[in-house]
Amino acid sequence: MPTPADVTATFCATFVDELVRAGVRDAVVCPGSRSTPMALALVADGRVRVHVHTDERSAAFLALGIAIERGVPAPVLTTSGTAAVELHPAMVEAHHAKVPMLALTADRPAELHGVGAPQTIDQSHLFGASVRAFHDPGVPDDAGRETWRRTAARVVADTIGPPAGPVQCNLAFREPLVGTAAPLPPGRDLGAPWIGHGAPADADPDTVAALADAVAGRRGVVVAGGGIEHPDGVLDLAEVLGWPVLADPRSGCRRPGEHLIAHADGLLRHARFAGHVAPDVVLRCGELPASRVVGEWLAAQGAAWQVGIEADGATLDPWGSLASVIAAEPGALCAAVARALEAADGEVRAAQAWAACWAQADAE
Repeated sequence: MPTPADVTATFCATFVDELVRAGVRDAVVCPGSRSTPMALALVADGRVRVHVHTDERSAAFLALGIAIERGVPAPVLTTSGTAAVELHPAMVEAHHAKVPMLALTADRPAELHGVGAPQTIDQSHLFGASVRAFHDPGVPDDAGRETWRRTAARVVADTIGPPAGPVQCNLAFREPLVGTAAPLPPGRDLGAPWIGHGAPADADPDTVAALADAVAGRRGVVVAGGGIEHPDGVLDLAEVLGWPVLADPRSGCRRPGEHLIAHADGLLRHARFAGHVAPDVVLRCGELPASRVVGEWLAAQGAAWQVGIEADGATLDPWGSLASVIAAEPGALCAAVARALEAADGEVRAAQAWAACWAQADAE
């Protein structure tokens, strides 16, 4: 008969194994006592890069940044009590930016709530409406071992969405906190996650054809915000069209290249330049740019045909300038349009002077 501490250790090892199967490769650990079982499991697994931070608020933002880069959550682990509260700002950011983020909040068991136990607060639904889901599997019990993998897989699936976003998993651990993991419950064959995530569906052919026809040979710009899963597709389309890319730091598109306008914020502050580069078409991919200057320039482009491409089909348009909204993952749709244009007859690139104007100004 396994001891309670060994059951807890086995639960945590199983949970971590399922996270890894789902693509998790990084975790951020904030030192503390109650979170010991999960912290030890993360370190012992060997496949997870464990980043240790003593400040929970900065740790949460580190986890947020890793998730933006990787496209999968980097769990951030805290001990019980007010430590978990410090994650809230980053969770709100993840909510609005649609970033997969996972808060693992260690907790005391139910019998220690409401009796004055230290470092004990009500952690249920701690982040309110900012999370996609709240999970509370309870104190690990060997009778429920067949559900452990499913629980961990559901937690990750909820962060990935759609829509992607933050999830809280509240983990109650009872002392003693250090045990020895037994053999884990069997997982899926070939290291597959318990719950798989399907690849994005192919872009609708009619939408691809219509968008390709609308952008071919015209002067345009690509504005890339956060929430782009496949930034390479956005950059491929800009390359095919010969369009400049105004890329927000959250977009994944700020990569050195011929079409990236690295200093768009500074360039568009100059009224003469901003007025000279009025486009025919604006492709707004993902979320709104954080730059106020770029936003004001977009608002002034009333003569341009502006289309928003956002995975959820949300109308992100405080300026009332969008003519169309397409519900599609921006990178996947842009890649499909790029392929269609490459297969088309005739010239699809904008006049060389259009891209050269932007590039020359950006280099000065």
